[in-house]
Amino acid sequence: MIGKNEYKVANVNGHKIFYSESKNKEKKKHVLFIHGIGASLVGWRDIPDALSEHFHTISVDLIGFGGSEKPTTADYSIKGFSRFIFDFLQAIDLKDEKICIVGHSLGGYIALQFATENKDLIEKLVLVDPSGKLNGPTPLLSAYRDAANEAIPILKYEKLKKAFESITHYPPLCFPWLSEYFLISLKSREHYMHLIMPSMTVLGKRLDQIV
Repeated sequence: MIGKNEYKVANVNGHKIFYSESKNKEKKKHVLFIHGIGASLVGWRDIPDALSEHFHTISVDLIGFGGSEKPTTADYSIKGFSRFIFDFLQAIDLKDEKICIVGHSLGGYIALQFATENKDLIEKLVLVDPSGKLNGPTPLLSAYRDAANEAIPILKYEKLKKAFESITHYPPLCFPWLSEYFLISLKSREHYMHLIMPSMTVLGKRLDQIV
């Protein structure tokens, strides 16, 4: 049985991108996991590891998320993220390989965009609660990006708190530890990878809302 996936760093267009990969790259079936907004590859928990017994699995922290770099000059549009996925696959030597993509929320929208632009590279597509078609970043994505790029700690915390409260049906449920742990994920991927508390997200009727 294949062991746990390994954590690695790839150089994508001069930026350090954090990802995990199973140790069986020789397998012909490749599965890429793309997380949603405000998340990271940690959100997939042990799913890629479990599937690595039968597939070569990769999960990536999108540029601007998790342990990956967060450049202010990056293109954070859906097409920009799609191009990032293309460049990421090139960087890890999966240039002309057909892949299966599993995308959640924003990751599902990115996966759909990538599949539309790169039909010859897609074997299968799995969309888990994907975001709808948008002309640009959602207000939540813009708020997250603004918070992630804030240099002053106090302002960063306040911006994150405001962003989380805006997607919570009942703001008092947005406990301080939520922003604190999210700040940890921005500062140190090692801390974030060791969070093991169970979590459940229930999607509401409105876009980007958590009940």
